[in-house]
Amino acid sequence: MIELGNTKEQIDLVFQWGSQNPQTGYYFDRQVENFRDSAMYLKKVESINGGGDNKLIIGDNYDALNNLLITHKEKIDVIYIDPPYGMNNEGEFAKTNYENKIERDSLLSMLEPRLEIAKQLLNDEGVIFCSIDDKNQAYVKLLFDRVFQNSNFISSLIWHARRGGGNDTKLVAVDHEYIIAYAKNKNSCLLIGRKKTDDDFVLQDEHLKTRGKYNLQQFDRASLTYTLTLDYPIECPDGSKLFPGHVNKLKWDQRRKNTAKRNDWRWMMSEETYKKAKENDFIVFEKKNGVWRVKVKTYQFIDYKLKKKDRLLKLRSIITSSNTQDGRKDLENLDIKSFDYPKPVKLISDLIQNYAKSNATVLDFFAGSGTTAQSVLELNKDGGKRKVFLCTNNDKDDRNPNGIAKDTTIKRLKKINIPINVYEINQAEIYSGDNSLLNLIDEVDYDLPKFTSRIKKIEWVTNNFKVTTRGLIKKP
Repeated sequence: MIELGNTKEQIDLVFQWGSQNPQTGYYFDRQVENFRDSAMYLKKVESINGGGDNKLIIGDNYDALNNLLITHKEKIDVIYIDPPYGMNNEGEFAKTNYENKIERDSLLSMLEPRLEIAKQLLNDEGVIFCSIDDKNQAYVKLLFDRVFQNSNFISSLIWHARRGGGNDTKLVAVDHEYIIAYAKNKNSCLLIGRKKTDDDFVLQDEHLKTRGKYNLQQFDRASLTYTLTLDYPIECPDGSKLFPGHVNKLKWDQRRKNTAKRNDWRWMMSEETYKKAKENDFIVFEKKNGVWRVKVKTYQFIDYKLKKKDRLLKLRSIITSSNTQDGRKDLENLDIKSFDYPKPVKLISDLIQNYAKSNATVLDFFAGSGTTAQSVLELNKDGGKRKVFLCTNNDKDDRNPNGIAKDTTIKRLKKINIPINVYEINQAEIYSGDNSLLNLIDEVDYDLPKFTSRIKKIEWVTNNFKVTTRGLIKKP
């Protein structure tokens, strides 16, 4: 193209075009997709503890995601994944779990098409969380930026995963991991925080039955947007006057005469609203070291306008409520010792409970031991009706001779008594014959009633299963 350029301006344009990096500032060696002459489909194999609406899909999660796309496009609320990071620690863990260690190119190539499908599965209010280690966080975040767009980035949460020890490197003891959070659409995402409980409030008064417990917060604050109507005197119990920021009358008069836009002290309510709040017993005066302070009660169920209020506590960017030892204990309590480094139930519960819908559908397509299912089960003790879909392979090792899914995941699901249907990914020929997709697939396994005619089934298969013929070519 440069050789064909007739002018310097044309050559410069070619250079500018060629220098643009569509991969958001990084490059990795991709695996390529191709079409194959067979289709992957779901086949129900059993129900655990009564079945219900929950699902476990055993097989390659790429095929599982493509099949979920047929039934649940834009219907998933929350996705949590914990992909294999590679050889985080040299030693027994690496030997037993990552003998074919996942290099960064392979990790990103494996994640990219799966994230593309995950984005299609999320509804417009949805959110995705991805656990990742310190070594790969920057690269995986850039991949998420490309798939979900940087404008939908929520946070790189820091999980304090270890307490003490931490001899991962010779130079630094790494005590943390990351959880990358992205929205499908940040403007409509329902990751708005969890409802506060009794444990989040410490005080109580005669209004306990109608208002719940309460906390006290300071009534004045330094604001970036000073407002004249929020700067007025308050009369204390002894008749003295109190001004925001505890200034004297002279400084208060000077402040009110200053018309420039600025930050300064003010009250949190207008004078009229304050009087109503005081009348309804929301205002508290305290005197300490001869100085008055005014505070406002924040009740659990009612706001200062006597309207019903759900108090929310936002997800914090640093998570310290659980660690890796808790994940091990979760499995040990179920007498399961065939899985290394599971994430704690509390960690995933902390994430999911900040999503506003108590009937959310949660997907984990690197399900491993099944921690996400137990987290959803625990959260539903609040009366919620959350559903969980798990996807995991059935790779075999010395401790899982029948495969991880059968020896660990299903064992855990049975012990926690969660109702769930189990499916396997099967392969069928696309064309006619006894082994064709049309003959082998059962629409009931896709939550559909039996078709009343073969024509309708042909139409359904033709319209939906082309995507399941796509596979990955792995580089030799």
